[in-house]
Amino acid sequence: MKTKKKLLSLIFAAALIFSGCENRLELNNLVMISSCIYDIDDKNNIYVQVEAKRPIASEEENLGKSFMPVNLSARGKTSFDALDNLQGSYAPNLTTAFIKVNLLTENIAKHGVTSVLDYFLRDNEIKENSLVVVIKDKNLDKLDKSYYGLDRTLGDYIENLSYHQPNANSSSAFVSIFDFIHSTNQKGIEAVCGVCEIVEKEELEMLGQSEDEADKKEMKIKYEGLAVFNGPKLVGFLDGKETEMYNLIVNKFHKGIVYVKNEQFEGSIEILKAKTKIETKYEEGKVKIAIYPKVNFSVIEIKKGDVASKKEHKKQIEEALNQILNEQIKSVVEKTKNEYQSDIFGFGLYFENHNTKAWQNLSNNWNKHFKEAEITVSTKSYLINTKQLSEPLIKR
Repeated sequence: MKTKKKLLSLIFAAALIFSGCENRLELNNLVMISSCIYDIDDKNNIYVQVEAKRPIASEEENLGKSFMPVNLSARGKTSFDALDNLQGSYAPNLTTAFIKVNLLTENIAKHGVTSVLDYFLRDNEIKENSLVVVIKDKNLDKLDKSYYGLDRTLGDYIENLSYHQPNANSSSAFVSIFDFIHSTNQKGIEAVCGVCEIVEKEELEMLGQSEDEADKKEMKIKYEGLAVFNGPKLVGFLDGKETEMYNLIVNKFHKGIVYVKNEQFEGSIEILKAKTKIETKYEEGKVKIAIYPKVNFSVIEIKKGDVASKKEHKKQIEEALNQILNEQIKSVVEKTKNEYQSDIFGFGLYFENHNTKAWQNLSNNWNKHFKEAEITVSTKSYLINTKQLSEPLIKR
């Protein structure tokens, strides 16, 4: 019995000593990528630029010296080749397992991202929940002069935005690799992703930045709007207000402010909750799409008019908001179907469920039929909170 116990102990000890991943790297030897930018040059070579950093504090940082991430770049015939060249030149232990944001330049996005998507699918380290973003600027050197708030890298900055910005407004989108690839390969819907742009910095409180660092930061990152794809190619953009309407249609709307002005009322309202129903039909050889948003809102500022004293005042504000949303929603749908011929809303998925037989004939050329579709919008809004005051404090 004792011999048996000793044998089991030896086997257990050997398992602890010899087991493990053969290609593992010690944590303090890793070089992590926070974000990776993909571009293409005139010779069809892929250019990558990464933000590299160590996962733990270095000896210099422990001594009080600031450890800053560095930008590394390389070229190759493919994305994998470019990153492999990067490892060979700068960092043998560079890993893509911690990439938070994958940025596509406008140049490569318009050229087509098929090869990059193929790399995303085949790389066993890149996380499927990391974000896909189109960066508008051609001059990537401006990133060195950009302010990221309290974050050290662009990847950290955009990831933190994805946690908090949707709760503040609905003028942007945060799309994962998984969702982007899924939409690209599915009939009845086209892919979208978020957009960032490097713009001149306004007067900002430079929290956590020394005066020397603050002077160097001339730019900031504007994350707003939506990149519209048709297949693997970028075909255009939606601005912040249009993106709000997109999010309202696809039921990803969180919060938004609308300014209402007519003869009876002038002021700002806040949309608190929105739910949209989609109906599709195929009649007389034509696709018909009906959009039915239901919106709950509150009045947050009154410049003119009344809200609570009479029911007709409340009704007038609701009708005014209905008209504004009907016009804005229809405008963004008309823009995507006429200018971009891209069904980013997934109307084709609804059509497939509601009109299975017709879908079999239309699915191979859905965007063409979407362009010719008849669109109707009917919004119902409900005022649920007047914020107590029924009249402006200062009467004009």
